Amino acid sequence: MTTETLTATVSTVTEKKATESAKAYDKSLAGTYVVTGNLNMRNGAGIDKSIITVLPKGTKVQNYGYIPCLTVSDGILFR
Repeated sequence: MTTETLTATVSTVTEKKATESAKAYDKSLAGTYVVTGNLNMRNGAGIDKSIITVLPKGTKVQNYGYIPCLTVSDGILFR
C-alpha cells in the first residue's frame, strides 16, 4: 500500500485597482509576459505614483493591449 501526500500552496488574492486608466491601445502588445525582476505596480503611470503591489520575478502577467502612457526615457520608448 502506498501513501501519497498532497501539498498545496494557497494564497489569498486581494484585488487592488489603480485610479488612472490606460492612455492608449495597441493590439500587437497583447499577450502573456513573464516579469524579469520585481515589478512595482503603481497607481498610475510614472514613478511619482504610489506602489499598490509588487509582482515578484517570474510572475506571469496578461497584457490585453492597453498601455498606460507613451514616454521616452534615456532614448528608450516606453509604451
